[in-house]
Amino acid sequence: MFFRGKIYPILIFNMLPKFFKSQNSLTRTTIIKMGIRIAMIIIAVTVISYWHIISNLELQVVEQLNKYITERGQRESSLFILSEDNHVIYKEEFISQLKRMGNDVPRERFNKIFQAQKDGTMRMHPQFFNGFKQPDSGVLIKGLTGFIGQNLTITDEIIQRIIITFDMLTRFSPAWAAWQDRFPNLYVSMPENILLEYWIGTPWGLDAPADIKLGDEVWVAVADKKHNPTRETVWTAVYHDTVAKDWMVSCATPIDVNGQHLITIGHDILLNKLFEHTINDHLEGTYNIIFQQDGRLIAHPNQMEVIQASGGNLYIQKSQDQNLINIFERVTQRPAGQIVVENSKDDELLAISKIEGPDWYFVTVYPKSLMANLAFKTASFILFLGLISLLIEITVLFFVLRRQIAQPLQEFIEATQKIAGRNFSVEATQHLPLSRCDEIGELAQSFNAMAGQLKTSFDTLDAKVIERTAQLNDKIEELTQTRQELIQSEKMAALGQLVAGIAHEVNTPLGAIRSSAETLTNNLKQTLAQFPKLFEVLTMAQQKTFFDLLEHSLQNKVILTVKEKRAAKKTLIAELKQCGIANPRAFTDTFISLGIYAVVEQYLPLLQDVNSEFVFEIAYKLSTLTRSTENITMAVERASKVIFALKTFARYDQGGEKTRASLQEGLETVLTLYHNQIKQGIELIKEYTDLPPIQCYPDELNQVWTNILHNALQAMDYKGTLKVAISQQDNYAIVAITDSGQGIPYEIKEQIFTPFFTTKAAGEGSGLGLDIVKKIVDKHDGKIEVDSQVGKGTTFSVWLPV
Repeated sequence: MFFRGKIYPILIFNMLPKFFKSQNSLTRTTIIKMGIRIAMIIIAVTVISYWHIISNLELQVVEQLNKYITERGQRESSLFILSEDNHVIYKEEFISQLKRMGNDVPRERFNKIFQAQKDGTMRMHPQFFNGFKQPDSGVLIKGLTGFIGQNLTITDEIIQRIIITFDMLTRFSPAWAAWQDRFPNLYVSMPENILLEYWIGTPWGLDAPADIKLGDEVWVAVADKKHNPTRETVWTAVYHDTVAKDWMVSCATPIDVNGQHLITIGHDILLNKLFEHTINDHLEGTYNIIFQQDGRLIAHPNQMEVIQASGGNLYIQKSQDQNLINIFERVTQRPAGQIVVENSKDDELLAISKIEGPDWYFVTVYPKSLMANLAFKTASFILFLGLISLLIEITVLFFVLRRQIAQPLQEFIEATQKIAGRNFSVEATQHLPLSRCDEIGELAQSFNAMAGQLKTSFDTLDAKVIERTAQLNDKIEELTQTRQELIQSEKMAALGQLVAGIAHEVNTPLGAIRSSAETLTNNLKQTLAQFPKLFEVLTMAQQKTFFDLLEHSLQNKVILTVKEKRAAKKTLIAELKQCGIANPRAFTDTFISLGIYAVVEQYLPLLQDVNSEFVFEIAYKLSTLTRSTENITMAVERASKVIFALKTFARYDQGGEKTRASLQEGLETVLTLYHNQIKQGIELIKEYTDLPPIQCYPDELNQVWTNILHNALQAMDYKGTLKVAISQQDNYAIVAITDSGQGIPYEIKEQIFTPFFTTKAAGEGSGLGLDIVKKIVDKHDGKIEVDSQVGKGTTFSVWLPV
């Protein structure tokens, strides 16, 4: 069945045509949908069947358990009932013989049976244990022993009871021997500390200690008046006998005559076979347990070692087995007469019977999972049959759909593909089922007529398409040119807004050059005229110190704050006074101007000279000449940088080819143009990561940076913090421009890239700036993100592929 169930669907699948194996096949879709619906019905029927089976099974199981536990209880009780019946017979026979004996005292027989011992006891002759033949029948009797306690006065009445008991044990013993596996012994005790016993293999009366008190033994005491006031047959608790090496229970029946306790009949019952039957003989999947009414556990398949270790005193209530406790509570608290109850806590059924005699509970535990498993197997078989039926139905449905629908549809598909390929010849539709009289045939005729109409329409359409395509190409070229002009227009508009700032950026270094040139001219004339006198007044050593002073002044590039200059002056004045210079304040100003702020001891030869003021004046003028040339160089570089940035920004590349360009250089170009607006009240923060040049349109990207920076400065009203960062994440370079302006309200955030959308006053903006930005970024296969918080600022992040 497994082989056929696995191979049959595979063979069918291999027989399917390509149109069925296609994921979008109509046949496939129809069969799948029908299969799913039928499968759902099968599953629903299976589920209903499962619950129906469960309901019926529970009724059947309860009935089966009821019958089983009743029969089982009767069977297990039979041995105990037999034991009590034997005691009744023995009791009646004993009383009858006692009456017949009357006043006769068989002392001579007594003396032959018992002999006095040195320990003060009297015991039965060993020959009665080893074996003797009955005088009347000749039957060999073994296993009889007797014990009479120390220093007991043997009265006539005691002798009568002993002889009657001896004769009855002799008479009953052959029958008892047939039940050795269940009834190992039969004994009779008397209140005077006397015991006669039949027990093959166990010489109890010969081996018993001389000082033993039989009344203290549980199997004797259980029947005395104190423990058994009703004087009925009683049973001891279960115990493990070390002599017999077996579990047993003792049955004891007292015999009273005229209120006097004469003897107690007793015998033990071996329980190992009962335990074996209890544990091994059970319904499939169930187990049996036996316990007393007080909760002492007698037999359990998993607890026998624990029961033996406890000496038969394992109480369920004190155990750690919650399931066992639940069973005990449910059994003892069940309604009277109810045989099968449910243990809902552990999801099981309990079948209960009483073992008559000791009045023990015999319980069969039936896990309800057995019913669920059986119901599941039955439901699974129903499901299996349903799925086999489904497979057959799908197979039949497949061949019907294939012949009546799939093949005609495949012909339609082939004809459609030919017509889609502009094949309007007769061969394209000649295989269609035009002769069929059903809906498929009508569809084939309509399709054939449509093919003819399409041929005419396509011929007309081709001519119109050619004409429209030419017009569309002209419009696309015109729009492309307009877009480029619009970008350049935006760039020039931004440049126009920067003209005043750029002019200031150029005029400032020009003014610095003019001022430095004038200073250079004046100081140079004066210094050249004074050089001869300088070399006349200075010695060669002083000349060397003079030139060291100039070199130190030119090398020192440190610029001090006003506070630092004050501190340096105080230090220099103190140092000059310490060196004995007469006018330290005048020389201090000169040293500060020369950029010398400490350690003037090396210049003492010049300071102590009579022409020291003249010498230091010349040094100051020469230092000023050098600084003027440096200022001119810096101003030229600044103007050159502004002009280069302006030239780069104004450039318009019409080639449309990507080139490798540095993002940092582009950003610096734009920042240079905005330097005048930024330096007034903007704190500029740059965070650049070294990135290699990327393939891009650099001129268009400069327009992106211009528009974003311009918007950022306006959003901050040219006061605040502007952060420009370049980083890399995966395969993208990220340029993030953050301002500390008022942010973009949420309700207009989604509209900022919409063409002609602006929040500025009329005439201040076209509303195309960010639209152009987004189009340029899209052209680079990048993306632009906006993160804005009202009152805190806005970040525009441009992601460009590396």
